[in-house]
Amino acid sequence: MDFDLIIVGAGPGGYTAAFAAAGRGMKTALIEKDRVGGTCLNRGCIPTKTILHTAEQLRELRDASARGLITGAGSADWVPSALYAEKASVTAQLSEGLAKGLKAAGVEVIYGTAKITAVHTVEVKTSPSPEGESAAASKTFTAENICVAAGSHPVRIPVKGADLPGVLTSDEFLDNPPESMKSLVIIGGGVIGTEFAEAYSALGVDVTIIEMMPSVLAVLDSDLSKNAALILKKRGVKIVTGAALSAIEKAPGDAGGLTCFYAKKGRKPAAEGASEETALESVTGDVVLMSTGRRSSTDGLFADGFAPAMNRGITVNEHFETSIPGIYAIGDVTGPEAPGGVKLAHTAAAQGRAAAAYMAGETEAPVDLSAVPSCVYMKPEIASTGLSLDEAKARGIPAAAARGVMHGNARTVIAHSERSFVKLVYNTQTQKLIGAQLMCENASDIISEYTEAIVKGLTLKDLSAVIRPHPTFEEAGTDAAEAALSKL
Repeated sequence: MDFDLIIVGAGPGGYTAAFAAAGRGMKTALIEKDRVGGTCLNRGCIPTKTILHTAEQLRELRDASARGLITGAGSADWVPSALYAEKASVTAQLSEGLAKGLKAAGVEVIYGTAKITAVHTVEVKTSPSPEGESAAASKTFTAENICVAAGSHPVRIPVKGADLPGVLTSDEFLDNPPESMKSLVIIGGGVIGTEFAEAYSALGVDVTIIEMMPSVLAVLDSDLSKNAALILKKRGVKIVTGAALSAIEKAPGDAGGLTCFYAKKGRKPAAEGASEETALESVTGDVVLMSTGRRSSTDGLFADGFAPAMNRGITVNEHFETSIPGIYAIGDVTGPEAPGGVKLAHTAAAQGRAAAAYMAGETEAPVDLSAVPSCVYMKPEIASTGLSLDEAKARGIPAAAARGVMHGNARTVIAHSERSFVKLVYNTQTQKLIGAQLMCENASDIISEYTEAIVKGLTLKDLSAVIRPHPTFEEAGTDAAEAALSKL
């Protein structure tokens, strides 16, 4: 065998598995068709958060005079090309650092497109590396184990006009700066859609979200979803829920743009003799962002007649092994039964650590996948972990919730943050924490405290006994724990 382990895909799952395997003495190769870092680093989490960070700075500059600051005679504004240059600089710095780290760890990075042709065999159509190394036509590599970490790609829903110029997926939207964009229509109000809405509304763009579900961020706890919608609307984002996109057309006239036609649930049927289009509602924007989910990238991964079992992705067992012994899969490319469940970068990384440990012969997993935190980078931030109250009740768990409302929290008042709270969900019989939902400044940093508490089986008394410094946003956790204890 050429290697102990070949990993296909150098996103968070792939590169974390590579580091974990190399650290255990396994001779490891990592195959990547683009830049190391995958979607998260190059076309997802990191570039999006770079834009969000800059957008929030602009919002704060515009509000500076109300806080006693003088920002000059001119009004604050943004330059799309400069913003995208900053995004590119951040991603390049992180990707280059990651490539150097992999080399230092002894991981061989092979640039090209991989196809698994047999249990121990991967064929690679190699391509030039980002460092400029020349490409060969094709190579074959063998390994004791193969791990697929090929990630996912954006879904473009099949409606008329979805392929028009200016209708973009999130990948495409992040590739080029929207130089003349004054208005943006976002199809889909999930995490990706709401983060883009947050960023571009702060940059002064007229934003509309069209969402099929009854609310934006519908997969989250209802308190989080309702508060997020209220805050976005207050900032000028138009939100249309319970609406199904019907078609996209070029807007008439010289102004240009794209018109999105949609049907609201419960809409009265078209009058007799009227066309369907006249009965639909519509909104027009310079650009349309398709933010309608992602799909596992399994096409072309396996040779014809040689593929593992699949169910909305590659099916794996508790050790991330597929139906073909010796072939594993982690991250977004897996199906819904994969341990950890939620399709997030840090989930993929945790799965990569667990899979590498198992392949190295370890019997105890190095990471607990029973509680996975998720975050939405609005202002204030949203973070959740474990179960919501509704989820707990649906599972028959005797549960209740308590909130620490932050309108009197000193740091929240100083930061002029809106509608902030910490909500704890607990088992009323054992008093153990089983879930937490946060909407507050720095929620993405604070949520790990509650994820650890769930994993360690901590109780409300354990949480209340911890001294949290003053003034901090974390103090709301003490308020929530004490509020829960007062109910018992």
